[in-house]
Amino acid sequence: MAEGQAIHSEPLMYVIRPVAADDLAGLLWLTESAGIGLTTLPPSEKALAEKITASAQAFSADLEAPVYESYLLVLEDIGSGRIVGTTGLFSRLEPEQFIADLMPKYPLYVPLLPPEAQAVIGKVHEATAPAQRLLEREGFRYEGYVDIFDAGPTLQVPLSDIRTVRENRRVAVTAVAQELETPICLIARTDLNFRACLGPAMQTDDGVVLTSEVLDALQLGLGDSVRYIEL
Repeated sequence: MAEGQAIHSEPLMYVIRPVAADDLAGLLWLTESAGIGLTTLPPSEKALAEKITASAQAFSADLEAPVYESYLLVLEDIGSGRIVGTTGLFSRLEPEQFIADLMPKYPLYVPLLPPEAQAVIGKVHEATAPAQRLLEREGFRYEGYVDIFDAGPTLQVPLSDIRTVRENRRVAVTAVAQELETPICLIARTDLNFRACLGPAMQTDDGVVLTSEVLDALQLGLGDSVRYIEL
């Protein structure tokens, strides 16, 4: 998709939202059918149910500081209701402890590994190369750290340097249009009932104009706040 490409208003296909209890079957199907590269969600109904419960508790918790929260989101095909993707976030303390528990007690000396193993350290699988390119466009960089499970590159960036974080706008919805011919944007709610989707958006002096399809997908109305950024 070319940068700045304009689209006409049409029914939206996908929305990102917090996982719900009735997503278990769809999430299980997704993990069972996923190819190489999905290492964080095992195809286990029990494990996935626990992750869904933990995420629901994290979203509903009244927190002043992160503890051990795990937030799981899914990508839903609005037309069919099918779960077609997933992503997650962890609070700062949990992944640090998790990684510390998995670290080997003694160093691994790379020169002692077989040449075949050395050759793939810090390299991505061809199936996940598009994801790496997407992260790099957002400002993420490889700085020599590798994943503890598969030795793939770990990409990092300060939060304030992420393009979407740095350049997004928070505005109120001031009007609704049936059709817009504007660049494609990533548009999201601003509260913990997180939902995000792609769609057209037109900036005005006092806010933003969105289509009715976008508002329906985000479950918002006139006067509500959104964050958006052109892709």
